[in-house]
Amino acid sequence: MQNKLKSIDVWGLLLPIIEKSASEIVDLNKEQLRDGELSTGQVTGKYSEKYLKWKQTRPTYHATPNADLYKTGKFQSKMYAKVNKSGIKIGSDDKEKEGKLEGVYSKNIFKLQPDNLNQKIGEWRVKLVKAIIAKI
Repeated sequence: MQNKLKSIDVWGLLLPIIEKSASEIVDLNKEQLRDGELSTGQVTGKYSEKYLKWKQTRPTYHATPNADLYKTGKFQSKMYAKVNKSGIKIGSDDKEKEGKLEGVYSKNIFKLQPDNLNQKIGEWRVKLVKAIIAKI
């Protein structure tokens, strides 16, 4: 049994588990942004009174006075999560908007907050243990 354990490619089992969660990772990141929060937990910044009044008339308004980085939805609809051995890269295929928003809010718009990341790690851990057990 010990030899079987040593021969298990943990990364080979883990990467597909994380890859299957890519859309969930993006959804969690979008929720953070819609709440007007960066991955650090800091708020993105308050809307001006004038813009907030306009924003409140929109069906996409998310009940936060903080910038939610959502105007037309194009930027967030093009968000993705790519998984490889070096980590998880969250971004948007709307490169023009991505660059502008990173310039204003930093790369912290494309990371999960610790609570969200820990939630996913817990789920991945359970799935990884099941996959290892299946190999033994």
